[in-house]
Amino acid sequence: MFHRIYIHALLCFSFMIFNAYAKCFTTFKRDGKHFCACGSSFESSSFPMFSSVEAFMFCSMKCSQSTSCAAYNFFIASNNCQLFNRTVETFAAIPNCQYYSEIEAPVMKLTLLITVDDELTEFYINGNSVPVALNFPNAKDWRLLDMYELTGAIYVLAIKSFNALGGPGGLIAKSSDNYILTNSSWKCTNNSYDGWYEVDYDDSFWSDAVVGRRERDNIHVMPGFKPAFWIIDYTDNNYSGYFYCRKSFTSE
Repeated sequence: MFHRIYIHALLCFSFMIFNAYAKCFTTFKRDGKHFCACGSSFESSSFPMFSSVEAFMFCSMKCSQSTSCAAYNFFIASNNCQLFNRTVETFAAIPNCQYYSEIEAPVMKLTLLITVDDELTEFYINGNSVPVALNFPNAKDWRLLDMYELTGAIYVLAIKSFNALGGPGGLIAKSSDNYILTNSSWKCTNNSYDGWYEVDYDDSFWSDAVVGRRERDNIHVMPGFKPAFWIIDYTDNNYSGYFYCRKSFTSE
């Protein structure tokens, strides 16, 4: 019953009888799978005497009425409610748990500039594949940058690249407001792992991205990308092969 009523991802609660201030929330799910926030909540409560639908509405109302609340987890089976004072950057697919964050409208579009030596092969936003052939016409020519419009919340960017023989490879990218910048805060590897592009993938064992030889080579200077850097995996490779880079973004 709960899923039939709340099938839409976007929910807006007025609660005008309780509070003159209303908030709108959106759930975070992909391919039908809901994600749950793993951060520390500032308030937790339970509604055991109510149905899941009623408890969900009370949880949403509590967050809507609190000036400190920016997001919440709702646990369907237990009717537990966790409130967060900021959007959270770490997620996991936990059974019967759903995460909702406040919509801060309107969301501004960001233009991402990107190029790869030698080829951009796969591109993911929040675990969703963006077709390279349709969106990055210069994917096979590092001398020509590509531009891609980003909208909405960015939790994870994941990029697969290919370097051919003949010199060091690399990836460089930046957004129009410098929120997204390739640097050593990214994670890169030359190994492929199942689900490496997913939001809830644990990349803690990956090495930090290397600002490598490509950045130090004056031939490959890209002044329009500053303050971003050319990055690659720890091998700083000079061989033919793929490398994988990803970045999780935290909402401060």
